[in-house]
Amino acid sequence: MSVVIGLLLVIFSFSPSFAQDASRYYEQGKGYFDQGKYNEAVAALTKAIDLNPKFAPAYNFRGLARIRLKDEDGAMADFLRAIEVDPKSSSPHNNRGTIREKRGDLEGALADYTKAIELNPNNSMAHANRAHVKFLRKEIDIVLPDVYRAIELDPKNDYAYFVRGIIKEKRGDSDNALADYNRALELNPKSTRALVSRGLLQQKHNNLKGAMADFNYVLEVDPKFVSAYVYRASLKKQNGDLNGAIMDLNRAVEIDPKARIAFTNRGYMKLLRGDLEGALADVNRAIQLDPRATMAYKNRGLIRKERGDLEGAMNDFSHAIELDPQNKMAYLGRGEVKEKRADFKGALADFQKVLEIDPSNPEALQEIEEVRDKMKAAPSKDRKKTPVKTPVKVAKPQPVRMDQMDQLEVMPSFGPK
Repeated sequence: MSVVIGLLLVIFSFSPSFAQDASRYYEQGKGYFDQGKYNEAVAALTKAIDLNPKFAPAYNFRGLARIRLKDEDGAMADFLRAIEVDPKSSSPHNNRGTIREKRGDLEGALADYTKAIELNPNNSMAHANRAHVKFLRKEIDIVLPDVYRAIELDPKNDYAYFVRGIIKEKRGDSDNALADYNRALELNPKSTRALVSRGLLQQKHNNLKGAMADFNYVLEVDPKFVSAYVYRASLKKQNGDLNGAIMDLNRAVEIDPKARIAFTNRGYMKLLRGDLEGALADVNRAIQLDPRATMAYKNRGLIRKERGDLEGAMNDFSHAIELDPQNKMAYLGRGEVKEKRADFKGALADFQKVLEIDPSNPEALQEIEEVRDKMKAAPSKDRKKTPVKTPVKVAKPQPVRMDQMDQLEVMPSFGPK
C-alpha cells in the first residue's frame, strides 16, 4: 500500500512540471511563429503536445504554422484535434473553415465560420471570413453586416478591409474599394491579397505604372505567389511586352506545374507571337488539367483557326459556348469560322449574340458590317456552298489592344492566406 501511495505522489509531483514545460514550449512555438520560423514553431508545439496531449491551443497554433508550410492536411488534422479536445473553442473552427474555403468547400467553410461566431460573437476574423465566403457564393446583398461587424470588433483587421474592398469593387464603387485596399495596406504593408487586388483595380483604370508597382512588390514579398505572376503577365502583355509576359508565365508553371490558368494564358500569348505549336501544347495541357476549362477551349479554337483547321476550331468554340453561354469571345471566334466557310447567316447570328452580351463590342460591329456586305455580293444559292478564300494568317508579335485582354483567363478571388 505504501508503494502505491509513493507512486501516486511521484506522478502528481511531476504533473505541474509537465504542464509548465508544455506551456513553455507553447510560448516558444508562438514566438517562432511570429518570427516566421514555421518549422521551428511546429517542432516546439509538437513538444508541448507530447507533454500535454490535450493542449488544444497548441494543436490550433501548430495547424496555423503548418498552413504557412503548405501542409494543409497536417493543419486540418490539428484543427480537428483541437476541436475534439475543446469543442467550445472558436478559433479552431474558424481556422478549419479557411482550409475548407481554399479547397472550394464553401458550404463547409460557411458552417465553420458560423460556428466560430456562435462560440465567440466577438471573433472579428470569423466575421470577415464569413463575409468572404458569402461573397464567393454571390450573396452580395447579405454580406456587408459581417464585414462591418468585423471592422467594428477589430479596426486593425486588415483582412476585413480587403474583403470590404472586393465587395465594393464588385458593386462598382471603385473609389471606396481603393480606399479600403489602401487602408488594408496601411495596417499590413505586406498583405499580398490587398496588393494584388489594388493592382488589378489600378490596371482596370489604366494606372498601369501603379499596377506594375503593386505586382512587383507582391513578388518581392512572396516570390512563389503564382497568381501574381499570372496577373503581372497580363499587365506586361497590355504594355506590349509579350516576351516578358511569357517569362512570367514560365515562372508560374515552374512553381506550380498544375497552374492551369497560366498554361491557358501562355498558350494565347504564344499564339500572338506566332508559335502555334507551342501555343497548342499549352492549351492542351490546360484542358488535360481541367476538362471544363472554357477559356482553354476558346484559345484552342483560335489556334486551330490560325492553323487552318476550321472543323477543329468550330468544335472548340462550340464546346466553350456549351460550358459558358456568355463567352462572347467564343461566339466571335465561331462566327469568324462560319464566315470563312461562307455560312454568312450562321456567322451573323454569332456576331449578334456577341452584341447581346456586349452591345458596344467593336469587333462584332465590324464583322456584322462585313458579313452583310458579303451576303449582298454572294448569289443566294451559293451562300453556304462557296467558301470565301481567305488566306490563313500566322500571328505575329504586335502591340496589345485592350480587346485582346478578353482572351486571358483571370484567377479566382483570393481567400484567407
